[in-house]
Amino acid sequence: MSRKLVDPPDWREPEGDRVDTYRVKVITAMFGGGFATREVDRVCTIRPAAIRGHLRFWWRATAGGAFATPEKLHEHEAALWGDTGTPGRVAITVTDVEPGKEQVAGQIAGRARPGTGPGIGYFVWPFQAQQAGIPEAAARTGVEFTLGVALRDPDDDAVAGVRRALKAWLTLGGIGARTRRGCGALRMEEPPARFAPPPGEPDLAGWLDELAGQAAPGPPQHPTLSGGWLARTSSPVNDAWRELAEFWAAFRKGHVGSVSYEPMSGGKWSDYRQTLVRWRPSDDPVELCKPFLGLPLNYQRLPSAPFFGEIVSEKTGRMASPVILRPVAFDDGEVRPVVLALRAPAPAGVRVKKEARAVSLRVPPNEPVLRDLGVNDPLAAVRAAIKLRWGAEPISIGAQP
Repeated sequence: MSRKLVDPPDWREPEGDRVDTYRVKVITAMFGGGFATREVDRVCTIRPAAIRGHLRFWWRATAGGAFATPEKLHEHEAALWGDTGTPGRVAITVTDVEPGKEQVAGQIAGRARPGTGPGIGYFVWPFQAQQAGIPEAAARTGVEFTLGVALRDPDDDAVAGVRRALKAWLTLGGIGARTRRGCGALRMEEPPARFAPPPGEPDLAGWLDELAGQAAPGPPQHPTLSGGWLARTSSPVNDAWRELAEFWAAFRKGHVGSVSYEPMSGGKWSDYRQTLVRWRPSDDPVELCKPFLGLPLNYQRLPSAPFFGEIVSEKTGRMASPVILRPVAFDDGEVRPVVLALRAPAPAGVRVKKEARAVSLRVPPNEPVLRDLGVNDPLAAVRAAIKLRWGAEPISIGAQP
C-alpha cells in the first residue's frame, strides 16, 4: 500500500509570555515515535506533541510527589498542561531539525556473543525482524533539533515546574520508543550543560534532591522521581549503553550476587520454575518477582515448557517498568551509565495465561536471588546489584520506596 506524503505545516512563533529555546542532540539511536508503529516519521522526525507528552510525564514525576491524591495531582496538572476542556499554558515548537542518518536495528545492536550476550541488542530487541514477514525497524542516529518552550501567564511555580520537567526529560528521558532502556537519549547542546547534572558528590546528590522535589507521605499514587542512582565511571555513549544492557540482561536472568553472568545459561529467578510450572487457576496469591519490574511478561512456547503465554497487569494489562537505564551526559562533558528506580505503585494483581480472573501478587518469601543479595523485594535487589556491579552505594533521591 502506497503512502502519500504531505508537506509539514509552516513553523510559527510559540505563543506565550516567556519563550526559551534549546539546541538538543539525540545521542543514542532513536526508534519509533512516528505515526506508524516501530517507524521514525520521515517527514516530521521530531514531533512537538510527543515532546509535550514526555514533558507532561516528567512534570508528574518531579512535581507530582507533593500531592497526596490523584485528584489533587490532576487539578494542578490540568491547570498547567490542559485537559479535554481547557487548553494548556505550555506550547512546544521544534525547528531546524537535522535528521541524521538511517540505520537498521541490526547495525545498532551488533552481533550477540556467547561470552558477553546480546549487548545493546538486549534493549532494542523489539525492533528486530519479526515473524509474519515484518522486517527489522530502522532507527535514526545523529539527530539534532531546536526546541522552543513557551509559557502563557508565567508565574514562579509554573516556570520552576516546567524547568524541572525539562531538566528531568533531558537527563533521564528521551524521544521515540524504549526511552527507559536508553533509546533516543538526549543532551542539551545550547546553552551548553545548562541542565546537565554535576558528576561529583555531594553536588550530584543535591542536584537530584532538588529535581525530585517534595514527596507526600504514604505509598506513591503515581511514579515519582525517587530511588537509586548510579553515576561513577565515564565512557563513550555506546559503551555506557552497552554496559547498562549487559547489567540488565544479567539481572533479568538472576545472574547476580554469587552467580556470574553466563548468557547461555538458564535464569535463576524462581518465577518460572517454582510458580508458573505448578500454577493452577485456583492459586491466589501467585508468588512472582518479575512483575514488579514491568508488565506484560511473555513466556515463549517451547517443546519442553509446561507454561507459555502472557502475565499482565490485572487493571490495564501493562505496567511501565519503574527502572530506567540510560547513558547520561554530565556537565563536565562526560557520559556515564545511570540506573534509576522510580518510586511507583507496585502491581497489586496479575492475570496469568489470559485467565479472566485476576489473582493477587506477592514476592516469594524464599526467592533465591533475593536471598543471595540479602534483600526482600525486587527493587531493593536492583540497588544491591548496582553496588556489586559498580562497587559503590547508589545515591538516594528523596523518599525511598
